Amino acid sequence: MISGLIFLALSLTRFRVWILESVPIDIRRAISAGIEAFIAFIGLQGMKIIVNNDAVLVGLGNLHDPHLLLGIFGFITAAIFYSYRIKGAFIFSILITSVVAWIFGLEQLPTSIFSMPASISPIMFHFDLVDALTLSLLPVIITFLITDMFDTIGTLAGIGMRANLFKDGSKDLQKTLEADAVATVIGAAIGTSTTTSFIESAAGVEESLIKSI
Repeated sequence: MISGLIFLALSLTRFRVWILESVPIDIRRAISAGIEAFIAFIGLQGMKIIVNNDAVLVGLGNLHDPHLLLGIFGFITAAIFYSYRIKGAFIFSILITSVVAWIFGLEQLPTSIFSMPASISPIMFHFDLVDALTLSLLPVIITFLITDMFDTIGTLAGIGMRANLFKDGSKDLQKTLEADAVATVIGAAIGTSTTTSFIESAAGVEESLIKSI
């Protein structure tokens, strides 16, 4: 929350815009690509295509595992749908993969479609800013601040430019940065993980581009 407040204070000035505009376009694209590669790595871990290997850090998973094969099937399905510019390619691939998993008994059928979310009352507004303002936590706060800042820079560079969101230049960019900072503070206040712009929004951007084509 403290890093979010600092973030908000910087966003109300041109500091963040100045940083974003000062970073060369190639580095901005590299940050965006790095975030995307990191998310892809997490996805491959979740599919168990890549697993831990003490000798070489990363190893190939068990290709005889039906869950792994199901993940590959879902990935290929999404890639085929997307290559044919089918609107809703990712949603359709998820639905088809889910049906296949249910048919072959790899996953259980859902017991319900809708349910009430868990209460956030145990964590909402349970923070202590005074005790957090210590020298020992200063490196943590700075780390959160820098991570949030460059994560947003990479996301805005990759998605914002692709979606042509910043037609009015720095003015639109300033509003986006301010909204991101406010969301960070609110998210921390109610006890959620950091609320920020996500690279996963690229899926929605691509869907809109498919519709425009």
